Amino acid sequence: IGDNGVRHITEALEDNNTLTVLIMYQCGLSAKGAACIKKMLTQNATLKALYIGDNIIGDNGVRHITEALEDNNTLTVLIMYQCGLSAKGAISISELIKINQ
Repeated sequence: IGDNGVRHITEALEDNNTLTVLIMYQCGLSAKGAACIKKMLTQNATLKALYIGDNIIGDNGVRHITEALEDNNTLTVLIMYQCGLSAKGAISISELIKINQ
């Protein structure tokens, strides 16, 4: 679906109050799509699990996600694998874990 499709989905989920799990494996998501997810996560208070494996969001994409999760108290499951992260991206995740304990 690519970043454009992700944008449409995340815009719809900004005001969602029913969907609790979002699975987007291998959908062509990049850092641009991760920025759309960031915006949605700052407004959505229902989503509990986000699966975005097999999307090359890279370090910039993971930074978008972790910034959003600093203030999001409802998402409790985040699955990211094969996302093109380097040590820099891993550091962003580890810092988020320290904040959200």
